[in-house]
Amino acid sequence: MDDVQQPARPQPNFPAMTQHLAAFIDEFQHCMNIPAVEGGVAIAEALGSINRAMVELRQEVRNGFQRIETRFTRLEAMIAAEQSNSVARVINSTATCGNGELQPLVGSNNVAIDGFPGTPDAIRNLPTAEARRILTLLGVNAQGTVAQIRRRLLLHAGVVNESRLAPAHK
Repeated sequence: MDDVQQPARPQPNFPAMTQHLAAFIDEFQHCMNIPAVEGGVAIAEALGSINRAMVELRQEVRNGFQRIETRFTRLEAMIAAEQSNSVARVINSTATCGNGELQPLVGSNNVAIDGFPGTPDAIRNLPTAEARRILTLLGVNAQGTVAQIRRRLLLHAGVVNESRLAPAHK
């Protein structure tokens, strides 16, 4: 049985396959000319453009919310500082002499102002640059003469009627 010869089976014609495949590719490229396909490509490009715009918009919105959150955080600190300073001013308004103890004020960040004068007399003797620094931290106008600057700081500290203060005894 081994001697029985098998009939020749057809073999692939590679050059013919290549030629037909090339013709298929040429014809397939013409599918882009079909209105539905052409429209689909245009729709896909438009969707891609819309998607890119949405990504940009989403980032802008996130940035906007981040800015708002930062502003609210600052605003909360400023409100807390104003509340703390209101209490300190009420306490400071009870000072009865030039060397009466003052409650220190806090800056707009709600942190105690470093080096805040401890008495009305200390404010009256404060160097101009230091008085301006403190007023600036309080968000108050720091311009004017030395006397105006010190008077403004006394008022913002809550010392509202310094004429009633008895001079400090030395």
